[in-house]
Amino acid sequence: LVAYNKFEKFAKANTEFEDINFALVDSFRTHLLKGGVTKNSASTYIVGLRAIYNRYHKLKSLPKKEIDWQISFDETKNRHLTLEELRKFIKFDSGDSSLMFAKDMFLFSFYADGMNFSDMTMLTRSNIREGRIIYKRNKTNRTYSININDKLKEIILKYNYNGKYLLPLRNEKVANSRNDISVRITTTNNQLARISKELNLPK
Repeated sequence: LVAYNKFEKFAKANTEFEDINFALVDSFRTHLLKGGVTKNSASTYIVGLRAIYNRYHKLKSLPKKEIDWQISFDETKNRHLTLEELRKFIKFDSGDSSLMFAKDMFLFSFYADGMNFSDMTMLTRSNIREGRIIYKRNKTNRTYSININDKLKEIILKYNYNGKYLLPLRNEKVANSRNDISVRITTTNNQLARISKELNLPK
């Protein structure tokens, strides 16, 4: 939905899916990149739009057009904060709940020995056993055991809800969970970039 809303604002509300063609997607891509959106974020929006486009055409039994959906990803550089920068980040406070949520998810990863965000989205309460988080990393299928320290416990309790997953990182009603997770990762990264800018930290 985030990708569709982004596209709808660009293309105006009267644009139908039948109208989407090579030129329109190319213009949308250029609009995103010129608007300051990173290549990685723009790619996520394009992938999301493609998923909706394909689902619509399948439901309507419409022929698909030849469209270039590609945007090359920039290689993500490793980001390392100094101890002083980390302290500044931990002390960060804001009335914007989306920024605070992004901060908490970053700290959850940090306190969980650098757990990958996509693995965080898969955690359920069954992953908690005897005061530890036991999980298999999605990318390597390797099992990890993380002690639930006081900081992790604080975040888990803060976002305790009645859903299936341990953290509210995904919409359980969305059929295409992969696209939903991708969009949420992009959104969280964008919020972290805002925090970094406010604190004058390296992105």
